[in-house]
Amino acid sequence: MIGLIPASGKASRFGGLPKFSLPCDIDNKPVIKRQVDQMSFYVDEIIVSTSSQWYELVKSFRLNAEIMVVEPSTMNDAVIKMANEYPSDHYIIGMADTYFKGENPYLKLSKYTRENLITVACWPVDDAIKGKVGQVELVKNKILDLKDKDPECDYPHMWGALGLNKQIINKLNKYNSHVGIDLEFEIVDNFDQHYAFEVDGKYFDIGTLYNYRNLLNSLELE
Repeated sequence: MIGLIPASGKASRFGGLPKFSLPCDIDNKPVIKRQVDQMSFYVDEIIVSTSSQWYELVKSFRLNAEIMVVEPSTMNDAVIKMANEYPSDHYIIGMADTYFKGENPYLKLSKYTRENLITVACWPVDDAIKGKVGQVELVKNKILDLKDKDPECDYPHMWGALGLNKQIINKLNKYNSHVGIDLEFEIVDNFDQHYAFEVDGKYFDIGTLYNYRNLLNSLELE
């Protein structure tokens, strides 16, 4: 099983500063290093993609991962290129600019990814980010419906990390901006071969200064 962490974006939201490099604890550990450390116990190898611009920066973090240069593209394109370069039957996909507080989702993802074509880790979604993330209708370890960044959606859960069989990786559309766009259709097609679960904890998507501030405020309370 191989872990994939795409970090090949343009870093446009933070004025050119890559979100994955932001510190997230008292030791100034970058967010991406925390992601790699959390995943490393549950996969055989981790691949991180990044642009040539950020290669030396990512290398300086001394990650327990292989670093692959993929120039700014869609998340799907980066995932497909990494999977082609590092073949496996099963992949776990994490996000380079997210923070998991509480339960580590990679334990269950590593278990159920071996048994299903699609495995989805879900978190309760805060009202402040409803309509801005991929939300799911989660019932008894099945996703009945998924909406991506729909302002009218009121589903109480969001997805945040994935396990995919190579069959699903091979069906991804490289032009779609991220895997969630494909996920809705693939889950419908493979309803009996997917597994979803709620993670006991909180999910921070550090995509904006507002969300990053919420993370720092949360850590200050500990």
